[in-house]
Amino acid sequence: MNLSEIPTSVYRFQLNGDFPLKKAIQYLPYLKDLGVEGVYCSPFYDAFSPHGYDVTDPNKLNPQIGTPEEFETFCKTLKKLGLKQILDVVPNHMGFKGGKNKWWQDVLEKGPGSQYAHFFDINWNPEKHELQNRVLLPILGTSFGEALDTNAIQLHHENGRHWYTYGDYILPVAPNTDSKLDKQHYRLAYWKVASHEINYRRFFNISELVAIRIEDEDVLEAHHKWLFELIEKGYVQGLRIDHPDGLYDPVTYFDRLRARYPIYTVVEKILDREEDLPENWKVEGTVGYEYVNVLNGLFIDQSHERDLDAIYQEFIREALDFDEIVYQSKKLFAEYEMVSEVEALGFLLDRLSEKSPYYRDFTRYDLTKALSEVIACFPVYRTYIAPGGKVSTRDSKYLTVAIEKAKMRATDLDPSIFDFLDKLLHLKLGDEEFVLKFQQLTAPLMAKGVEDTAFYRYNRFIALNEVGGDPTHFGYSVSDFHRFNQEKLKKWPLGFLASSTHDTKRSEDVRYRLDVLSEIPKAWHKEVVKWSASVKSKGVSKNTQYLIFQLLVGVWPCEKERLWEVVLKSIREAKLETNWIFPDLAYEKKVRKFLFELLENANILFFVQQIEHFGALNSLSATAIKLASCGVVDIYQGNELLNYQLVDPDNRTPVDFEWREKELMAIKKGDTSNLSRLKGFLHWKGLHFRHDHPALFLEGDYIPLEVKGQKNKHLIAFMRMHGKEALIVLAGRFFASLEDDWEDTEVVIPKDYTWTEIFTDTKITNFLVSDIFKQLPVGYIYGKSSS
Repeated sequence: MNLSEIPTSVYRFQLNGDFPLKKAIQYLPYLKDLGVEGVYCSPFYDAFSPHGYDVTDPNKLNPQIGTPEEFETFCKTLKKLGLKQILDVVPNHMGFKGGKNKWWQDVLEKGPGSQYAHFFDINWNPEKHELQNRVLLPILGTSFGEALDTNAIQLHHENGRHWYTYGDYILPVAPNTDSKLDKQHYRLAYWKVASHEINYRRFFNISELVAIRIEDEDVLEAHHKWLFELIEKGYVQGLRIDHPDGLYDPVTYFDRLRARYPIYTVVEKILDREEDLPENWKVEGTVGYEYVNVLNGLFIDQSHERDLDAIYQEFIREALDFDEIVYQSKKLFAEYEMVSEVEALGFLLDRLSEKSPYYRDFTRYDLTKALSEVIACFPVYRTYIAPGGKVSTRDSKYLTVAIEKAKMRATDLDPSIFDFLDKLLHLKLGDEEFVLKFQQLTAPLMAKGVEDTAFYRYNRFIALNEVGGDPTHFGYSVSDFHRFNQEKLKKWPLGFLASSTHDTKRSEDVRYRLDVLSEIPKAWHKEVVKWSASVKSKGVSKNTQYLIFQLLVGVWPCEKERLWEVVLKSIREAKLETNWIFPDLAYEKKVRKFLFELLENANILFFVQQIEHFGALNSLSATAIKLASCGVVDIYQGNELLNYQLVDPDNRTPVDFEWREKELMAIKKGDTSNLSRLKGFLHWKGLHFRHDHPALFLEGDYIPLEVKGQKNKHLIAFMRMHGKEALIVLAGRFFASLEDDWEDTEVVIPKDYTWTEIFTDTKITNFLVSDIFKQLPVGYIYGKSSS
């Protein structure tokens, strides 16, 4: 792929009714001025919700964000400014609220006879007789009888047409059924029934998001019609593929896209810390969650892990095992919230066992239980065995690990059940359909069990509890970071370099401030004890209290209600004292009282003011490092300046771009009088430098540099080199213990270069860090070889 086709940097807009296309168009010149080369937005397609991921019509613009004319203007303005557009594609599922999904509506009206029936992953022949050739719709807020009694289900007539409504749902009436509900191709049900009886594949456990069968070529063509038209018109230069782990056959999907349009593509793939992106995927890399965590890990002082462990255990009065929490969280979803999917697969497993005289005596109950155990023990999101394909060494390793762990845990089951599963999943019994469906199920159970449950239960150090992260891995060394970049350059040099996204639990600057706690465990311990003693309210778990303390460090000062909404979401996601399905309002009231009393009595601000400067310095260092790393820089809206946000929807609120325009104007005039502007300055200078030297950052060698001196652990130093040009990057860390004194710290550099510091435009003749860092806590030193 030609480098001219690749943006060296991209910027994410989160579109919605408060920030529609009209406003996005207004601020495109600002992004150009900032130095960004590409823009990608939340999905444009017609959808029910503001976030855009519950697409109802993939071939129509979402009227909530603008008109077709405004979209045309948006695309043409991008082209005029020389900005590339990356389109967010959602191939795994569609939404059906509001009756806007015409394909789904046709299926509800005509059942399996609909021309769109095969578009969706529906089991038309489930075990339950009442659901034969019908779709279970668990959309009712009460029992079916109560919904009828209260007239919540309304029948409508107009021009010979008949349809039902229930809240936001529009339900068609099949011809010749006299409008009788029990004669329709759907069966309305209480939403709590979904976990046990739903007969279509969903996005995770969200019943109003139905999975589509993009593996069928006619479904792909129909679903991507508008996308392909936009590429043909030259409006789209790249793709961001959402949740490929839900697809039946990701490899073939990427093959078809690449064969049709060989354009820049990144994927939202969450990798385990020791997992690699499959090399047979025809993409340029991931959206960068692995980079988020490795970069953040640089600013965590690994030498104090035991101290943070001790503080957490002493305060909550127990020692939590994160691996056990993950296992129990995944079991929760396998046995309750997504049990229908597991039981459907268990039913198929039972059918397969009947074919063999060696396995026919296994009961369905035991088979399903064994299946749940394997899923709960699965170490990664999924395997990638293709239809007609073989089991790779990578996939075999993960399957074996899961089966062995499950066998050790399920001592009440016959071990030969796991031998049966082992052979089946390794394709030794000749049936691949079970394996392909199994792969689609492990991913959502991992996501819900880990990211949406375990990460809210294990609060040792929440800066680590990030998408794609491992809370047990306490930071990364400088050598770890260097190895990561060298490996990325070798395998996926064009993947995103992210630090914040619309899905991260906390914005980058919150994490970098929290990282300071790893440097000062004694001071942190004192604050925990004081803050806890300042509140007289009882009945709030110590684990929840410890979470609240860290959230306050990360974002205080902020609006109390804004913080409460994040705390409420966190304790419900943890699913311990309260949850989304059965919220314990009395407990939640106690937590709210605790939070507000804490804010009233404890001097949170005093402590935050002691560390916020160091956190901001972390942010500056991380920005400089990110802008010089291997790949395409991804900036989430608003994070070009210091920006303290928490989990969605907090991080999806409108950004004040008018103010950011003014800040950039001040920065360009030389006013970097505060740390937020310094972050903006680094972005402005760094992005433009990237634009002027694309090969240096997308192809250039990554070379770790030796650091000498007593403070060497406080410095990250590396060089990017391409041809005769080179860039040396210097960035500090562990500022709380540095005391602004670099002493004799020096970087060993190659000779025969003439060096200039880019940010300060000064000639460099020696590489003593104390001299280079006189004006800024980072350095970009550019040189050209004279040889």
